[in-house]
Amino acid sequence: MKKILLATVMTIISLLTGRAKGSLPDSLLTIDKAYTYTLSDTDTSLAILKTMRERHLEPDWQISLCEGDVYINNRQMRRAIPCYEAALDDPQLSDSLRMAIYKRMMDVYDLLQDHQRLTYYIYQLRELALKQGDSHFIALADFMAGKHFHHHGDRQQGYDLCRKALEMMKESANDRRLIELRAFYAEFVKMYTHDGRYDDAMRASLLQEQAAREKSPLAMQKLDERALRRVYALRASMLAKAGRMEEADAAYALWQQTTGGNAIDDREIIDYLIISGHGQEAQTVIRRYRDFLSSQGDSISFGMLSMLYNDARVLLDLGQMERAGDNLSVVTRIADSLHVRAARSQMSVTYQLLKEQKEAHRRQMVISWLVALLILLVIMALAVIYYNGIIRKRNKAFLKVLNRLDAYRNANIGAEGDLQDQPDGQEGTEGGPQTLSQDDDERLFVEMDRQVTRQRLFLKPDLSRDDLMRLIGVDKNRFGRMISRYSDASNASVYINTKRAEYGAQLIKSHPEYTIASIAEACGLQNTVTFNRAFKRVFGITPSEYRADIEASRSGSHVEMPHDGK
Repeated sequence: MKKILLATVMTIISLLTGRAKGSLPDSLLTIDKAYTYTLSDTDTSLAILKTMRERHLEPDWQISLCEGDVYINNRQMRRAIPCYEAALDDPQLSDSLRMAIYKRMMDVYDLLQDHQRLTYYIYQLRELALKQGDSHFIALADFMAGKHFHHHGDRQQGYDLCRKALEMMKESANDRRLIELRAFYAEFVKMYTHDGRYDDAMRASLLQEQAAREKSPLAMQKLDERALRRVYALRASMLAKAGRMEEADAAYALWQQTTGGNAIDDREIIDYLIISGHGQEAQTVIRRYRDFLSSQGDSISFGMLSMLYNDARVLLDLGQMERAGDNLSVVTRIADSLHVRAARSQMSVTYQLLKEQKEAHRRQMVISWLVALLILLVIMALAVIYYNGIIRKRNKAFLKVLNRLDAYRNANIGAEGDLQDQPDGQEGTEGGPQTLSQDDDERLFVEMDRQVTRQRLFLKPDLSRDDLMRLIGVDKNRFGRMISRYSDASNASVYINTKRAEYGAQLIKSHPEYTIASIAEACGLQNTVTFNRAFKRVFGITPSEYRADIEASRSGSHVEMPHDGK
């Protein structure tokens, strides 16, 4: 009654605002209003959406989605398909809405019994739901998959999947939970009935009725009435097949008291009507469903095949053998055509899946190449940075050697010539250390350092700490303090090897023809490894690296060498 009053009021408003002339008031041009008229006035709902599309009042995907819902709520399945496909093509569509549309497409192809496309959308929904971690849509995909397995003979796997999905749906927080539970229980009734498990079917029917009587926040009154009507239709047919006709008749009586049925919902009562001998009424329901299929362009479909077969059953019961035979002939032709259609549909779905997989693979390849290129660029950048760091380090070490040699020569020898050009014991111009602080320890250390350097005492392989102590007449404790305070060496051995490294650097520069081993021996070290270690401790590079830097500087490919005083 409320629906009738609402429709009457809206009709009057439409006439007053000029709708009679083909226009709609702006107050109606919303998605919510389009949904309001979905069941009460389909033409008004579609007109609202058409006007909104023309005026670009909402995004195209939202209008297409609503239009598809209008058609599917009025059981115009094939008209809903292009609307949903248009919405799915929109890149702005969120993943949650995409899952909702995948679910609608599953329902459409399930009703149309297009198993190939049904399988495709089950896969798409489940993959996206797993990605999003949405248990509600995972349950929907799993239940449809279980139903599909059962239909194709894998009953145990079908039941297992459906039961798992049912338990998951019970825990769902989605507003559509109750509506989906009604559908789940209805499918259990049909599956158990198909397998002759009538007690299980009755238990599922009672649960279906309980869900149908519970009010859902999203369920409109008309949908609630449909849900209850479907309960009694399925129950009556199930009990009739079980041979429990008294209970079946009671369920049929309850079905007759319900309203809101349509061609699709009422087909569930056909088996009861045929078994109970209500042939004429069965033909009326069958005719309504066949007309519905024809209006959908489904003159060749599994649904039409089923209705023609049921019609033949009724005609046989009525004794109309010739008409029954004609129907069965049509059934044979449709069955042959369905094989061709199924093959084409399967090829189309396979092609679509291959196309999507190819596109996904192409995207993955592009991403992989970009990642590889990025990694290569990072490696190259790090290599350049590392190489530049090494070059800078080498340059700094090279300059350190030159500067230290320059200071060494000026402080200890003077500017009169290289070490190797002076005879043992000859002294050059004094300078440097003697200008330092003149406390006893420092004076003694400077004197020792001058003698060690100018007399080349460090060239003696057996030069030791005791020799140095005797040179200046101090004990080992005092000598240790002097070494650590007035040199960069930690002990006498390191001090002596530092002198050898400085002398070796001079030889490397002055005599490029000498080998490193011969230079080490000339410096008083029989072990090249020890010479290399001492040289690197003092200058930060090895003797070989220093020689390479000198050769590079002479060829003009290295840093400019500082003036050496010559």
